[in-house]
Amino acid sequence: MELKDYQKTVMQHLRRYLELLYQTKNLDKAYQLLWTEQNVPVNSMGGMKLYQNIIPGVPDVCFKVPTGGGKTYLGVNAIREIFDHLPEYKAKVVVWLVPSDAILTQTLAAFRNPEHPYRQKLNADFGSRVNVLTKEELLSGQNFSVSSVAENLTLMVLSYDSFRGKKEALKARRENSNLAQMAQQLGKPDVELADADETALIQIINQLSPLVIVDESHHARSKLSKKMLTDFNPCFVLDLTATPTDESNLISVTDAIQLKREHMVKLPVFVYNQTSQNEVMVNAIDLRNRLEKSAEEERKAGGNYIRPIVLFQAQPKVKESSVTFAKLKDQLVEAGIPEEQIAIKTAETDELKGVNLQDRTCPIRYIITVNALKEGWDCPFAYVLASLANRSSKVEVEQIVGRILRQPYAHDHSHRELNMSYVLTSSADFKSTLDGIVKGLNDAGFSARDCRVATEEEPAAASYGQQAGLDLSGGEHIDSGNDTTGSMFEQHEYIGIGDEAGGWNPGMVRESGILDTTSYNGFASQTPTSAEDFLNFDPQTVSDALSKIEKSSEGKSGTPKETAEADVSKPKLTGAADLLQQARQQQEQYDSQTQGTETDAYKDVPDEVKEKMTMFPMSREFAAEAQQMKLPCFHLKGMELSLFMPVTTTLLNPGDLAENFTLKGKPYPTEFPSAEMTAAKIDIDSNKGTVPKVYTLTQTDRRYMEETFAKLPDEQKLESSRRALEYALNKLNTITGSDVHMYVSSIINSMDDETKRNLQEHPALFAERITAYVEELIRQSNREQFFNWIETGRIVAVPYYTFPPKIGPLNSTSILGKTLYEAEEEVNSFEYDMALKLTGMDNVKWWHRNISKVGFCINGFVKHYPDFIVRTKSGKTVIIETKGDHLENQETKDKIALGRAWEKAAGPEYKYYMVFQSKDLHLDGAYPMDRFLGIMSKL
Repeated sequence: MELKDYQKTVMQHLRRYLELLYQTKNLDKAYQLLWTEQNVPVNSMGGMKLYQNIIPGVPDVCFKVPTGGGKTYLGVNAIREIFDHLPEYKAKVVVWLVPSDAILTQTLAAFRNPEHPYRQKLNADFGSRVNVLTKEELLSGQNFSVSSVAENLTLMVLSYDSFRGKKEALKARRENSNLAQMAQQLGKPDVELADADETALIQIINQLSPLVIVDESHHARSKLSKKMLTDFNPCFVLDLTATPTDESNLISVTDAIQLKREHMVKLPVFVYNQTSQNEVMVNAIDLRNRLEKSAEEERKAGGNYIRPIVLFQAQPKVKESSVTFAKLKDQLVEAGIPEEQIAIKTAETDELKGVNLQDRTCPIRYIITVNALKEGWDCPFAYVLASLANRSSKVEVEQIVGRILRQPYAHDHSHRELNMSYVLTSSADFKSTLDGIVKGLNDAGFSARDCRVATEEEPAAASYGQQAGLDLSGGEHIDSGNDTTGSMFEQHEYIGIGDEAGGWNPGMVRESGILDTTSYNGFASQTPTSAEDFLNFDPQTVSDALSKIEKSSEGKSGTPKETAEADVSKPKLTGAADLLQQARQQQEQYDSQTQGTETDAYKDVPDEVKEKMTMFPMSREFAAEAQQMKLPCFHLKGMELSLFMPVTTTLLNPGDLAENFTLKGKPYPTEFPSAEMTAAKIDIDSNKGTVPKVYTLTQTDRRYMEETFAKLPDEQKLESSRRALEYALNKLNTITGSDVHMYVSSIINSMDDETKRNLQEHPALFAERITAYVEELIRQSNREQFFNWIETGRIVAVPYYTFPPKIGPLNSTSILGKTLYEAEEEVNSFEYDMALKLTGMDNVKWWHRNISKVGFCINGFVKHYPDFIVRTKSGKTVIIETKGDHLENQETKDKIALGRAWEKAAGPEYKYYMVFQSKDLHLDGAYPMDRFLGIMSKL
C-alpha cells in the first residue's frame, strides 16, 4: 500500500525530526529547529507550543491526523524509521497501546494477517522477522525471550487498561516464573520499579526500553497514564491522534483539505433539519436508495461496489435495552425495510460481530445504534446519519459523526453525491445540534468549514421537509441565535401528506415552534405512545410516503435532479431529490474553496499551522501584475504519440533524471569509519533532562549486547550488517534492489577482516558513509543527464510558478521600499546591501526575497532556491543568488550552471546572476557586486 502525499509529508517531518535529534542531541532544540525550518515560530505567544518534556530525556512527539487519515498505517511506517535513527544496539521492541479491547482485537487481527497492508509493511521492513504478542502471551513467556527479541521485531499490542487498571495492572507487576530466565539474562535493572517484582512483565519491558506508540493518545494524559508510560521506560514515544492535547508535541499536522484531496474522506458533511421523525425516516431511506442507484450506475461504468448504509441513531432515556431496540427494528420492518437489511449495534446487542459490511453478499443497509458506537467499528459504506431523537429532545450526535466520514476505496467517484456524507435531524434547537455536529467533526480532527447546512428556500405546497434557514455556504463560521423562531427557522413549517394527484397539500401550519396536535393524517409530531422518544414515528405513514415517492419517478429516467424537475406544471414530490441537488452544489462550493493553486507553497499548510504564522499579503500596487505572472520551471516532455495529440509535459523532479541510473560498474568507497564504539563516546551528560536518554549506554544495554550480538557467529553478524547497508541504500528510491545487493556485496567482499569487524559493530556509521558516497554518484549522473536532456530538447522551461497571495516568513522586515509583499523575509548583511541597492534603482519596479524551500525553485539536477526575484519596469524578471566570498565550492558552481541553463531555456525576458561581495570566479553568470550593479541598472 503506497503512502498518500500527505502521509509522505508526515514521514518527512518525522525523518527530519530524527535527523535533528541525532545532530543536536537535545529534545528542545530538535523540536524548535523542525518548526523554524518551516517558518513557524515556537513560543508561548501564539506560535507552536514549547516542547513538553513529559518523561525527562525521552523524545515524545505527535502526529495529528484526522479520522480516516490512516494513523495506524503511519505508525507502522514510523517503526523502522525511528529504529534506523537510534543506536544500532537498541532492541527492536515496540509497545503499541490502544484505548479499548475492541480496537485491540482489530489491531491484533491486522498485524497478524499476512495479507493485511500493516503486516506486509512490517514484514518488508524487518525481513519477515516479526513477533506480534498479546499481554497473555507475554505473561506466559510465549515467543518472548532474549534470543527472540534479538532476532525479531517484537510488537506488543496492549490496551491502556491492561497496565493502568488496578486489577489488570497487578498481573503485570507480580512475580512471574515464566520470565525468570529472561530477567536473569538481562541482569539487575537500571531502573527498579518499586511496586514490581524483578521477574514481573512490566520490569522486563522496562529493561528493554521499548519504542512506545500510543494510538488515540489524547486518552492517555491522566496521572495513571503518565505513570504507565514512565514505567515502560520508553526510548521514544510516538503519539497518534486526531485531537492532541496541550501536552502533545506536534511534529506534523494534517487537516481535512489534505485528506479530501487524496479522497480519504467524504466531505463536506451536509446537514438537513426537518420537522419530525417521520420526515427524518422518509428522507433517510429515500436518500439512501438514491445513493445506491448512483452507486450501481458507478459500478456498471467500471467503478467499485458501494452499498450505502444509514446509521439510525437512537437515544434511549434509560439504559440500553435489547427489547427496546428490537421494537425499533420491528417498526422499520413495518415501514417496508426487509429485516435482513437491518442490524442492531449496541452495548448489549451486537449483530455486526463477524460481519464484513463491505462484502457484496452482505445485505445490511441500516444500522441501529446509540449515542456512541462501540470503538473499533468502521465502515466506509456508512453515508447517512439519521437522528431519531424526538423534536424536543437534545440531539447529541458528536460521538458518532466520525463514523460516516471514511471514503470508500479512497478515491473520488464520478457521482458527486457519493463523495460527501449526510446528517438528518429533527431538532427544535438546531443550533445545539449543529454545535454537536461541529464538535463531532472537531473530535475527528475536522472543523466547522467541513460542514454545510441545507439553505432555506421559499416553501411551496409541493414540498415537505423543513430546511434550516442557516447558510454555511461560505464555510467559515457557524452562527445563529438561540431563538428557534428567528433566523434559525422560518416561523411556518409546512407539514402535509400526498393527495390523489401525487402532490402535497399543507396539512397544517405550526406557529412559533408550537404544534397544534389536531388530528390529521400527516407528518406532524404525535404524542408519544412509546416509552422511548426514538420510537415516535408512524411506520405506515413512512411506508405510504416512500411508495408515493417511488411511484412519482416510475417511467422517468435521468438524475434525481432531472427527475424532480421533469414536470414543472405539477407540484413536486421531492423526497430527497432537493436535498441531493443542494448537496451537489455545496460539494462544488466546498471543492472550489479548498482547492488552492497547484504552485501555492502554502496550499497544504494546515490552517492550524498558518494561524501560528504571520502572513503578509502582496503590496496593492504590484499585486495585479504579480498575480498574472508565471515563472518558468523545468518540465519533462512526454513522447509524441501522434500528429493529432499534443505533447504533454510534467514538472521535472531530480529523481526523473536517475531513471536509468545503475550501480553496476560504479566505484565504491575504500575508506571507512574505524573508531570503536565505547561507552565513553556515547554517554552524554543528561543532568538537564533535555538530552535523549536513548543516546546513553546503560548497564542493561551492555548486557543485552553481550547476551545477543557477542554470541552470534561472524557470518550471522556480517549478514545482519549487509541487510542494514542494503536497507539504507534502498531508501534512496532510485536504485533497484538487485543493484543494491550486488553493490553492497562487492563492498563487503573488498574489506579486510578488521574492517569487517568494524562493520559488524557499527553498521550505522558504515551505512552513513556508503549512502553519502552513492548520493554523490547519483548527483554526478543526474547533472550529466540533465544537460544531455536540455541539449536534446527533452527538458524544456514551461511557465508554471505563481506567487502566493500571502507569504509567512519566520522573521520579517518592512523597512525597505519596492517590496512585492507588505513585508519580506529578513535578510543578512550582504542581502541587505543588495536589497538596499535594488530599492534605489530607477529601473526596478519591485523585488521579493524568495523564501528557501517554500518559494520559487529552479528545479534541475539540484533544487535551487535563489535569494531574490526582481521585476524591472522594462518587463524583465531577474533572478539573483547572493554568495559570500568564502562560499566558493562545487555546490556554488552547480547552481551557477543550473541558473544559466534556466535563463537560456526561459527566454530573453529572464535573467539569472550569482553575485559575490568582491570575488570574481570568471564564470559565466557569476559577478562581483560592483560589476553586477552596473549590469542591473541597464536592464
